Amino acid sequence: MTTPTDSDDCKQCPRVLAEIEHIDDEADGAGINFVKIDDKQMAKELGVYALPGIVFFKLSSKEPVIYAGDLNDEDEILNWLMTQKNPGGDIIEDLDGTKLLSLIEDSNALAVYFYTDDCEQCSGVLESLENIDDDCDRHGIMFVKTDDISIAEHYGITEYPVLVYFEDNVPNVFEGLLDEEEEVLQWLITQKTEDRIELITRVMLESMVDETQYLAVYFCNTVPLTPPPAPPNPKESYQ
Repeated sequence: MTTPTDSDDCKQCPRVLAEIEHIDDEADGAGINFVKIDDKQMAKELGVYALPGIVFFKLSSKEPVIYAGDLNDEDEILNWLMTQKNPGGDIIEDLDGTKLLSLIEDSNALAVYFYTDDCEQCSGVLESLENIDDDCDRHGIMFVKTDDISIAEHYGITEYPVLVYFEDNVPNVFEGLLDEEEEVLQWLITQKTEDRIELITRVMLESMVDETQYLAVYFCNTVPLTPPPAPPNPKESYQ
C-alpha cells in the first residue's frame, strides 16, 4: 500500500496530488492500493519531515520505504512503486504463515503457487510462471508462491506443484498444465473476469460448509469420461 502524506497548509501538495492521480489506475492495476492522509504526526513518526511525501508499505516487510525522487514526475513515481513492489523484476514473492493467510482472506484476485523444495518439477514450473507475473499484475491479479506445508494441507493439497486462485477467500484449483504459461495466464484472467463455478478439494469443501451460510455443491467427475461405444451400423445388423 502507498500513502501520500499531505497537509492543508502545504502549497505544493495539490499539484503533486494531481500528478499522482494520473498514475492511480496503473498502480491499482498492479495491485498497489493508493491512499492519502493528512497527519503530520504520523508522517514524522515514519520519517517524513517535509510535506508532501510518499511512503510505500509492503505486507512482507516491517519497514516502510520513503520516496526520495521527484514528486512532480509521475512516471518516475510509478516506476519506483513497481520496483518497490517487485525489486527482483519477474520474481514471484514468497509468503507463508499468517501473512499468506491474511492475504488470501483479504484479496479479491490472488494466485498462489504451492511448491516444495524436493519437488523435481516445481522449479521448472516456477520459471515458466515468473514469465507471466507482470501480465498478472497488469490485470490486477497478485501472484505469490509458498512452500508452507501446513497451509497447503489446510486446503487439502498433498501433491505438488499446485496453482490455486483465490477470490474473496474462495479457492479454485487449476487443472491444466502448469508449464504452459499462456494457458495459465488465460485461465487466471478468466477467473478474474468471469463468474465460474470453482473447483475445490474435499478439505476446502469441509471448511466452506462450516463457514458459508448458503452453499450449493455440484458433484462431478473432472476426469474426461471414456466415450460410449458407437451405435451399431444399421447396415451391418442386416448382414
